[in-house]
Amino acid sequence: MARLAGLSSVFWGSRAMKRAIAFCLLIVTCFAGTAKATVILENWTPELEGLVRGITGQIEEMPFIRAWAYAEAIDRYCFPAKSYANVVGVTLKETARHQDSFSPGILASAERDAADHLRGEYLACAPAMKFVEETVARMPELVEKLNVLQMQINDVKAKIATACAIRAREGSPPLKLCIGGYLPD
Repeated sequence: MARLAGLSSVFWGSRAMKRAIAFCLLIVTCFAGTAKATVILENWTPELEGLVRGITGQIEEMPFIRAWAYAEAIDRYCFPAKSYANVVGVTLKETARHQDSFSPGILASAERDAADHLRGEYLACAPAMKFVEETVARMPELVEKLNVLQMQINDVKAKIATACAIRAREGSPPLKLCIGGYLPD
């Protein structure tokens, strides 16, 4: 037992152990500060961040990305008389890329899904062409809706930035914690 006590004093008295204790205290302190900031943030961010998620979800559901992905897949797998991606135009491509900027990676995923759907399934080409043509025909109203959603998301981000600036002036919490990843454009 005495030998065990001697080992204990050597272990606890070592420099490595002091560093480990200091490191653990640093981690606990960081997490405690984060928990405090989270409690302060709960007053306003869930509502505003929920609005951002809701608007982003509406943007993700718009058909531009799927239509562009199918237009490219139709060119590869359905052998149309003209290049289908060129027929639908650059506007659809640019709008799809703009839509993808809200949730990066959706365009690549849609391209894979469209290619998998049309590869070896010639009967799926006609409905895919119809979907793309209907989307292109509805472009003016859909682009208008996308622009309205873009303005709404910018307004919400501005409200978040305003609330963060007010809290920064009051001294709690720091601005970068307050924004929660949403910076005004």
